[in-house]
Amino acid sequence: MNWTLLIFVVSGIALANALVHVVSASVISKFFEREPNFQVPKHEPNPLAEVVSFPTENNMILKGSLLLQKDRKAQGVVLFCPEYGGSHWLATKYLQALHEEGFHILGFDFRNQGESDFIENYTPLHWLTTYEVQDTKAAVDYIRSRSELKDLPLGIFGVSRGGAAALAVGANDSQVRCVVTEGAFCTEMLSVLFTLRWATLYMPGWMIRCVPLWHIRISLKLSRMLTQSKNHCRYVVLRNNLAGLKKTDVLLIAGEGDTYIPLSIHKEMKTRVNSDRCSLWTVPKAKHNLARDADPQKYDENVLKFFQTALGTPNLMIETETVRHFCL
Repeated sequence: MNWTLLIFVVSGIALANALVHVVSASVISKFFEREPNFQVPKHEPNPLAEVVSFPTENNMILKGSLLLQKDRKAQGVVLFCPEYGGSHWLATKYLQALHEEGFHILGFDFRNQGESDFIENYTPLHWLTTYEVQDTKAAVDYIRSRSELKDLPLGIFGVSRGGAAALAVGANDSQVRCVVTEGAFCTEMLSVLFTLRWATLYMPGWMIRCVPLWHIRISLKLSRMLTQSKNHCRYVVLRNNLAGLKKTDVLLIAGEGDTYIPLSIHKEMKTRVNSDRCSLWTVPKAKHNLARDADPQKYDENVLKFFQTALGTPNLMIETETVRHFCL
């Protein structure tokens, strides 16, 4: 056997493979860095809310609003994590029914978004980074610092990227009793899906089907590394953390008409949580982050009953065909 020739051939294959990854990562990163054209709803400030601010672990100041129960005993406290480009004032739109039924509601703006502090060299995108996870942890710490909140059962409600942050924190904080998300997603899962779509612009379908998934994941990891370096951040691979939610009540809300986050992503997330305490509710005809707009009454009923059950109110269950019945 000619070992020199063999080494030369193997080295050539390895070099060609590395070159393919580098070129692919460069192309993918251009798509990865595109800002989505989301139509984020606006919401007026709630005059009943207390305007609050609190620091993160690296002394960023986050701004938010707190809706307290004034004349009744609270059932619990719910932290609201807005979507990319959204405001803490949107808590009123999504969670007004919860407040009317006895929950404290805290909403906040992530850094470089809304009224919170901005840091240089970081341009937030719709992908979850450690910054948003740190900010959500800071909001949880703030809740624990307030005498009227610290001893109450805690749940988190998050929308889209805010939902991903809620899941990441819920998976690593045993005091978070439940998590509800609408339109949440895992960066790695969604980027694989989008890459397969984008690849059709550059190569025929038969060639795409011949590329193993592990090969695509390597190129995606390199593309994330490129974008991280440019944007001075670190993206969170949430799929690896979902199993940490096994002992947490989780409700994933998906829009049937959501063309951005397809139902397959929500199903895969539910599978990775791998727990009977995780439910998936598919809202007919609803587009991305617009499930409440599609059916406000059912939305409020289901979200309210979920939090009442998960945070300790007995004998309440969701009564819909599309949501799995659950109780503590």
